[in-house]
Amino acid sequence: MKITKNMYRKALHFYLIYAYPDDDVQYYSKWGWLANKDYWEGIKKGFPFPTEACFGCHVSRNTKLRCSPVGFMFDTNDIGDSDEIIKEVKRIASEVEKDWYEYGVPIYMRNEMRL
Repeated sequence: MKITKNMYRKALHFYLIYAYPDDDVQYYSKWGWLANKDYWEGIKKGFPFPTEACFGCHVSRNTKLRCSPVGFMFDTNDIGDSDEIIKEVKRIASEVEKDWYEYGVPIYMRNEMRL
């Protein structure tokens, strides 16, 4: 399997619809990041996708979209967050990963990272 730009787009789309529900300003500003041609041109050497992008979510600025040659991960990165925030971020991650699975976006877990 090879990670494609379309997979990255799907992974980011589902990340953002759950990370920023009913917040079009955040959704489209984060989505606009994909349109930065200079950024994508700059990372074409080696693995052609950013391995980590911190997009945050509506309850925590810490969450990240991670990409590896084997798939994607919603990194809760919950260091320093309260128990209530951690619980909500994990719920969001679960929803994102459920849709990734349903729509064929490959998923990896932290212990499967091969970077």
